[in-house]
Order: sequence, then C-alpha cells, then structure tokens
Amino acid sequence: SELIMCLGIPFQITSVEAGFAQGQDNVGHTERLNTALIGDPQVGQWVLGFLGNALEILSPERADEMNEAHAALRKVYEGVSIAADDFSFNLPSQMASDQIKTLTGQG
Repeated sequence: SELIMCLGIPFQITSVEAGFAQGQDNVGHTERLNTALIGDPQVGQWVLGFLGNALEILSPERADEMNEAHAALRKVYEGVSIAADDFSFNLPSQMASDQIKTLTGQG
C-alpha cells in the first residue's frame, strides 16, 4: 500500500540466484531483491527489503515485530484505533534504556 511504501518491509526468501533473491511479504506480495549488501541469504530466511534491495537479515522474531507494526500502521491509516496492548512485544516507549540500546545495535 502507499502507506508502507516508504518503510522497509520484511520479506521471507523463497528463492536465491546470484546477487538476487525472491522474497514474499506477509500479505503475499513478492519482490526480487538485490542482495549485494547482505550476500546470498538462505531460502526461508527473513530480510529487510527497501526499494528493491535487501538491507539486512532479520530474525523471525524481528520480522514478526515489524509485520505487527506495519499492520498497526495500516489500521491507523484506515482510522482504526490501536493500543499498546495490541502488540505481542514491547514498544520502544515501554522498554528500559538497555533494551533500546540492544534494539538499536548500541548495546
């Protein structure tokens, strides 16, 4: 959707070829991703895709969190209210400073 197009999207890799991978997001959209920044991922791995590029390999847990956050953004965009307890993970506003440092790669 136009809302999500400016955000990185988690894609699960479905096939790999030299320098590229095919990925599918959690709503069924597929995309061919350039893998020059991450090397060749494995089928089944999650990657962060942005503008046709795979930017990083994601853990399945992180991909789930990002997919939940995107779903919440879609709800807000459609005028549906959401609450912090709608998420299965702690939002950054609910995290301790050491958790935020770990999340952002500083810890």
